[in-house]
Amino acid sequence: MKKRITMFLLSLIMMLVFALPVYADSYENPYYESNEDYLQYDNLAEAFEAFEKTIVLDEWYEWFNKLTPEEQETINYRPKNFEETQSDKYRNDYTNASTVIQVDPLMTTNDKKSDLLKTEDVGIMATLPTSGWELPYNPSFWNSSSVKPYTNCYCYALNVVTVWDKGMNPGYLSGKTLLPENLSTSILETYIKADMPYIESYTKWNNIGETSTPAAKSYKVGMCFAPGRDYHFYRQDDDGYWSHKRGASDLIFWDASQANIVNPRTCDRNYSSVNYSTWCGFYQYTYTN
Repeated sequence: MKKRITMFLLSLIMMLVFALPVYADSYENPYYESNEDYLQYDNLAEAFEAFEKTIVLDEWYEWFNKLTPEEQETINYRPKNFEETQSDKYRNDYTNASTVIQVDPLMTTNDKKSDLLKTEDVGIMATLPTSGWELPYNPSFWNSSSVKPYTNCYCYALNVVTVWDKGMNPGYLSGKTLLPENLSTSILETYIKADMPYIESYTKWNNIGETSTPAAKSYKVGMCFAPGRDYHFYRQDDDGYWSHKRGASDLIFWDASQANIVNPRTCDRNYSSVNYSTWCGFYQYTYTN
């Protein structure tokens, strides 16, 4: 009897393994293309690993599609199939660095946020040290129709513009696939460093202390993430305060409570749509050799 039960269970498992379909999106997301073919795996572990990934991505899509269109625009993360759709759309290999345009760090702007900063915050709390190589707050550029839809917080942190709708994920340039389950400090750091050789002038990304002063031709970036949901970056401006670009939405310099960002680690990162509760650290981004 036990032998029969064991054989039955083994047969059932094998049926699942050899008839495991590629996950077709049941949430009608326009970027999640269904596939009616069936995959076959060499072993049980590989099959269950692939199935587990579809479950995690399924959960992400279920959460994402409950957001309003406006809230969706503020989410930085996009799944791999979204990237492939954009790659096919522009007929570009998404590992091709020529599709990333580095913004001129010497670009000046007449945009001023001094009149917009909350006066009660100015001068009360000291800003973190700067190198003198920080870039200006420039919403006229980043919020323009030719830039805003093709950048997200990661693009803003690296000071680059892409040809892909909604920007790019860490690891995008080096051909790595970022999954919701991979949203961790170690994975994000590894993927970001892997992208550096694919940016013009071979930019560099290194850890730096919160109160340390960045080196020449460098500025500070802060990184955090919402477990299983999204990642986010902040960039220090030439006035010592911080700004950020939430997904394909506008460049702003205030946090979830509408306060000036003096320190991204301590600012309010809990939005109604997503809570970036996990702080990763501060980084020094060197944008030229």
